[in-house]
Amino acid sequence: MRYEEFDLRIAADGDEGVHLTLLTSPAGESEEHGPNLFTAEDLERFRRAADPTSAGFDASGQELERLGTKLYRGVFTGSIETMLLLSLDRLRSGAGLRIRIRMDATIESRDLPWEAMYCPPLHRFLAQSVETPVVRHTSMPTPPATGAPVRPPLRVLVVIADPEDLPALNTEREWRLLHRAFGPLLEKGTAVLDRPATGGRDDLIRTLSERPYHALHFIGHGSEQGQRGEAVLHLADPVTNLSQPITGRELGVLLVDHPSIRLVVLNSCLGAGGGRADMTGMAGALVRTGVPAVVAMQHRITDEAAERFAAEFYRGLVQGRPVDTAISTARNRMFVTGWRAEWATAALYMRSRDGVVLAPPLGKATQPRTGAARSTAVAGGGAVRSLGSRPDTPSPLWIALHQPRAIVTFFTGLMFGVLWAAFFPMVFRQSDEPVRISVPSWGGFMYLYELMTWLTLFPIFLVVCGRWPVGSVLALAAGLWLTIPTTIYINGDENQFFATLGGWFLSIATLTIVAYLARPVGRRISALRRRRRRV
Repeated sequence: MRYEEFDLRIAADGDEGVHLTLLTSPAGESEEHGPNLFTAEDLERFRRAADPTSAGFDASGQELERLGTKLYRGVFTGSIETMLLLSLDRLRSGAGLRIRIRMDATIESRDLPWEAMYCPPLHRFLAQSVETPVVRHTSMPTPPATGAPVRPPLRVLVVIADPEDLPALNTEREWRLLHRAFGPLLEKGTAVLDRPATGGRDDLIRTLSERPYHALHFIGHGSEQGQRGEAVLHLADPVTNLSQPITGRELGVLLVDHPSIRLVVLNSCLGAGGGRADMTGMAGALVRTGVPAVVAMQHRITDEAAERFAAEFYRGLVQGRPVDTAISTARNRMFVTGWRAEWATAALYMRSRDGVVLAPPLGKATQPRTGAARSTAVAGGGAVRSLGSRPDTPSPLWIALHQPRAIVTFFTGLMFGVLWAAFFPMVFRQSDEPVRISVPSWGGFMYLYELMTWLTLFPIFLVVCGRWPVGSVLALAAGLWLTIPTTIYINGDENQFFATLGGWFLSIATLTIVAYLARPVGRRISALRRRRRRV
């Protein structure tokens, strides 16, 4: 989607109000003066309403809508709202309006929930639609970052830190949740997750130097330290497992030497425990050192909501969408599927002009690649790869068998079986009488048929299972094996038909187990084939 800019700067105007300057928009420029946007009481009420660990958490989202309306009225006042509505009206078909909030350091604007602004004329939250994404912009004397084309797969470095001197995190559970959120992307080969051996600083530095990464995803503790309230992330010393703080400035300087990092995601789930889990201070520090885009959680978020957000957000990125489009889509999906308050937890800081932080190469389609699922745990100089993850869609087998590809392969197998029966009549007949074939009967011809069937199907399972859903492969086998009872029925032996049909069901059940067991082997073969092609 192409975006027009609605660039709004908010600065303090004395002790009693704010100065609003509309720098650019499709409808023109404007200035307004308004009262203070939010009182301290309003801000605390917002935190209680949106934080699932708070006693004042409002899962219905009604309190969030009320506070969002108040914030919208404070920002889009007078001519500013007129310009917003005119800009939306003048947009061309298929275009969107990027609402960029430029934050003045003289006001505590980073604490305000810009993502929760509710627009009564539109009857919705602005940040919930790809038509009106809301991004936070930190003004800098350097030019904004420009997106560089990135070849798939999307490489994400996941740092999970759990120091002993801070409230405990279930790190393995966090890793599994993120891995599950990435499941479809890993299955298609469009994303790779790497995790350093520890959550320490040295391992982070070493892993960054081993290969280029496109995104850094941190799960752990963040806080503010010192008299100036400098934002820090708490890594874990690999020897003592005690907190190893790294400031936003230090992490930003580290990432300067790794320009392939186009995005940083800062997450703090319920395991962080105690106090505020606000990561926005760290986000601002990283943007000021040159990171093009940072997504930060404003407070704690439930594991289920974090998983859904990550799945939707990263899916949009690997499809080549601008980062603000991807996050708006994730917010929208979360809201309509029941998270009426937590959808607004993630805040986006972005200095990229067009929002294309992770762009597909020119001339390349944005269709996801097929291939082996892969995630990596980096230990020292090597990598241990684990093959396999959940299917693209975790649906029951009967759903998989109802897919169009499964139907086509079923009839393909049936036709293949008919041809087999025509060219190999000795398999079905040893005399003029119908041969009596059943699974419990292991006569010579039945044994030969079983052997030929397994020799034919097993390579299919090894190769095809690495690329196709198991349901499609089972449909192919079902169509092939259905030839046996059908042929017997045509030959006139109804009693043997029912016995063989029972054997057919038993055989398909056996093949189902074999198909699932063969999937990792198939993925390994597919990976080796791709590696040889690259060489």
